[in-house]
Amino acid sequence: MDSARAGVRSGDDPARAFYERGVRAQAEGRLDEAVALLDEALRRKPEFPEALCAGAYLLQTRGHPAGALAFYDRALTLDPADPVAWFNRGGLLLEAGRADEALRSFERACALQPGNAGYQCNRGAAVYDLGRLAEAAECYEQALAIEPTHSRFELNLGNALMRLGRYPEAREAYRRAIALKSGYALAYCGLGIVAKELGLFDEARDSFDHALELAPESEEALSNRGCLQLLLGDFASGWEGYEYRWAHPAREGRRAGDLRRAAQTAPLARFLGGTGDLAGGRRSFGGFRRGPRDQLAAARLRNAAQHHPDAYPLSFGGARPGRILARQARRG
Repeated sequence: MDSARAGVRSGDDPARAFYERGVRAQAEGRLDEAVALLDEALRRKPEFPEALCAGAYLLQTRGHPAGALAFYDRALTLDPADPVAWFNRGGLLLEAGRADEALRSFERACALQPGNAGYQCNRGAAVYDLGRLAEAAECYEQALAIEPTHSRFELNLGNALMRLGRYPEAREAYRRAIALKSGYALAYCGLGIVAKELGLFDEARDSFDHALELAPESEEALSNRGCLQLLLGDFASGWEGYEYRWAHPAREGRRAGDLRRAAQTAPLARFLGGTGDLAGGRRSFGGFRRGPRDQLAAARLRNAAQHHPDAYPLSFGGARPGRILARQARRG
């Protein structure tokens, strides 16, 4: 701590001097120094909302969400009019699978700063996770009204519209996303999915091929292209791609657990001396879930491939592999 204290001038507010140095150290990647400086700022001035928020963000990015939540809650008790703190708190809760609580935080951020497109987008992400897809689409449209050239907002809008079965509108959203960001693999994958649903098989194939040129190991593109190949009767090529998601289990991403363990804002160094404090696991944004309908469709298509290799798979009861929806980190 002695090296961290060096250069901090005494003055009317030495706690702020330590805080400002801590923020600079964190921005420059000197995280151990940032921890020491922020802890010193909070030791001198425990009721310091900006330092608490900086500590919360540091804990959040270093895998200690329970501690981060405690720091955000304390900061917001002291300064409930900080939209950034509400926004970051909402993001933390959304990652933990607590979309209902995340939504309340995002709504507070939006109320404090209604013209912020990123806040509207994350509000859409929360209601999307709650299954309120039409409301999510409205949030993304509001974000686009503020920032009309943001490719991520168009992608999220396309995802919501696709889930709603509004395929022509979803197709246009994905095409706008690609126009804004030509190398957008996820948008090409989404475009391929809705093109397949609309019976535009050539466009679907081209879209998946573009996605794989940009991201050769994309689970979404490989699996959905395999699905398309199966639908078109190309079993030899289709099975390998369609079963890719089963051979490569979804990466752990979003996590669920008890965020209430850290009830108090202990010094940052105490949190960072151990391991992550959020147990459990949840699939990543791009992860896949196999349901009974999906397994049944796969079994029927496998049987068709084994016993009727020349048959068109749609003749078997209209079965088709379950759609794989690309769900991504929806921050602006």
